[in-house]
Amino acid sequence: MHSENCVENGVAIISMASQALSKFKPHVVPRTNGWGSANSGRGWILQEFMPSEHLGDTFETMGIEQQKGIFAQMAEMLKALQEYEVPGTVTGLGG
Repeated sequence: MHSENCVENGVAIISMASQALSKFKPHVVPRTNGWGSANSGRGWILQEFMPSEHLGDTFETMGIEQQKGIFAQMAEMLKALQEYEVPGTVTGLGG
């Protein structure tokens, strides 16, 4: 991907994912506080820090009901992303 498009595409997907997943509380997509285009040098995105836990380390030690709950939440998020209507202003992929 061209570096000029990388930041803009990142900000766009964060914005659309945030809209698609807006019903989840607490929010699951980090907020974008600012960004700068790579057109004028190095691009950057300043995002909210969201602490997390790596499930790979603990998933196998969870009970089956807790594992099912996690899979159900993941399925809900995936469904919300699939059902999201991409704005009409998006006319292609990438730049």
